[in-house]
Amino acid sequence: MTLRVLFHVNHLWGVGHFTRTAALANAVVAAGGSATILSGNTPVPGRLDPAVTLVALPAIRAEDTTYARLVTAGGWPVTEDIWARRAEIVAETLSQATPDVVVTETFPFGRRKLAREILPLIEAAHAAGARIVASIRDLPTPPADEKRLAECADRLVRHYDAVLIHGDPAVTPLNDVWPGEIPVPATLTGYVASHATPVPQPARRGVIVSAGGGGDAAPLLTAAVRAWKSGFLAEEPWTFITGQHAPEGLHEALSAAITRQFGGEILHAASDLPARIAAARLSISRGGYNTMAETVAAGTPTLIIPFAPPGEPEQRLRAARFAALGLVTHLPEDRLTPDTLAAAARAALAAPATDPGALLMNGAETAARRLAEIAAGG
Repeated sequence: MTLRVLFHVNHLWGVGHFTRTAALANAVVAAGGSATILSGNTPVPGRLDPAVTLVALPAIRAEDTTYARLVTAGGWPVTEDIWARRAEIVAETLSQATPDVVVTETFPFGRRKLAREILPLIEAAHAAGARIVASIRDLPTPPADEKRLAECADRLVRHYDAVLIHGDPAVTPLNDVWPGEIPVPATLTGYVASHATPVPQPARRGVIVSAGGGGDAAPLLTAAVRAWKSGFLAEEPWTFITGQHAPEGLHEALSAAITRQFGGEILHAASDLPARIAAARLSISRGGYNTMAETVAAGTPTLIIPFAPPGEPEQRLRAARFAALGLVTHLPEDRLTPDTLAAAARAALAAPATDPGALLMNGAETAARRLAEIAAGG
């Protein structure tokens, strides 16, 4: 039997959820299966195997980091017409893909505002004989109250066959992933990382500063540019990556300062970011799931300045746990200045070399095998 998997993903702020889903879909294809992705926001370029079918829905994102209001890609309110068009595309895609397994990214552990779209999808898929699986990162954001926790558990019991948790027990033991018991079979797959061949340490060159895919790029990039302009690691080539959803005008302002005076490189995005990190002398970044996994897999000295707005402790917790294992250097954002960034970066460069094998990094391949087992009734 050729495994057929349909993924539903809607990144609302950063792009990590899509990137991780893309890696899972690629692994399904590499194992001989077929994969389709329903993407509810603008897809991330350069991450998909050409054999993966990508279906883009009319884009919906969060207006800000409170996630209180959903808007279109252009920032307009999401109308009923948009919801209806998305529902039509979802139904058409389900009919064409005829999946053995439907995988929902984050839901029902999050994405509650998308329940009106996801619940009909999984109910129709289940009625057609498909298995239903939830895919979540190592540190999902817990619900704000017991009612939402109970709602999640109820949806798992009623609709889901399994949960894939993309983490390592050395960082997040199964009992620490979610408050309360996950009432369906759950598997820790290891981290899902895009692998690039690490460059030997003496040959590494350059500093990569990446701010993730969300709108929180300015503090990190501004501090890094100022540290560089003060002479820190001036002998190294620096690359600054603002992210696809950086605040308006940030890219242009940084680009003008850099190109006129220092000749550095500034990019909106880099589809080859894992390879750039694997070749760099130093990586400075936010604490998003994908960047941290890719950096540790590459064995690159790393400074993490996590983005941790109220109610979203995920990046801060991950950075602290990775730092406790000696895998990264952690600088909290409330201590971020050009001087503290330079000092912490020096500490990262002076730290003992990390072991890329310290964490399980084969999460995509493990997940693909587990999906095949679930499809077969396992």
